[in-house]
Amino acid sequence: MENKDFDDKRIAQGYKNRPFLHKQVMERFRKDVTDITFSNGLDIGCGAGLSSRALKQICRRVTGADISPNMVETARELYGNEPGYEFIVSKAEEIPAPHGKYDIATAAGVIQWVDREPFLQNLQKIMCR
Repeated sequence: MENKDFDDKRIAQGYKNRPFLHKQVMERFRKDVTDITFSNGLDIGCGAGLSSRALKQICRRVTGADISPNMVETARELYGNEPGYEFIVSKAEEIPAPHGKYDIATAAGVIQWVDREPFLQNLQKIMCR
């Protein structure tokens, strides 16, 4: 078997063509939790931006953060010209809050990869209370 490095560019291109199932999650969230619109949302581990797109349904502005420059590049290709999106390359433990603190955050498929204590400490700094 041939040994191949992790090809995040190829994976990022594949992610952008995945079916958009996140809409159902946001519809359920609005029904079961709240129907307010948040000002500033954070999508931790945004990948190609599908979860950022879902979060944008309940937020005026969404910052998507991912450790992979290729994932962020793909997200920017998909949503970079649409108002209310920003995508940054950042470790989850170091995400900044350039537009003020975040009102809500999502982290799908990311938590198992983070350094827990620094991650939680950073969230405490960048989230509204």
